[in-house]
Amino acid sequence: MFTNLKAQILADEDSDVRVLSQEDIADIRRAYPGIPNDYVEFLRQIGWGAIAMSYVIYARPKSFPEVSTSEAILLIGDNMAGRFLGYDTTSWGIVEVLSDGSAVPTNHLFADVIARICEEILVEDEEA
Repeated sequence: MFTNLKAQILADEDSDVRVLSQEDIADIRRAYPGIPNDYVEFLRQIGWGAIAMSYVIYARPKSFPEVSTSEAILLIGDNMAGRFLGYDTTSWGIVEVLSDGSAVPTNHLFADVIARICEEILVEDEEA
């Protein structure tokens, strides 16, 4: 599912990602039974950590009441500048959490969103 994306991320010298163990993956699935498979597969195949030192994917979803105005939001990553990526657990849809705490639905799957994010930051990194 993420073969090309994995190659791009690992080729970037500023990326630092680590795959999760099967035990950690199982813990996430137990804690969040509805969590979409593409996100879990990303953690299993590519991992968590910094992508091009511009975006961070967390090792596991996190609740940050000080960031999101909704208790239903689980954060899964951020751009290191105050914009977060997360799931609305009422629908398991991907949302972008803005600096004011509001959650904006992306209407896309995690796989599509992370591919777009990586394309933007890895292309910018190559052009720099």
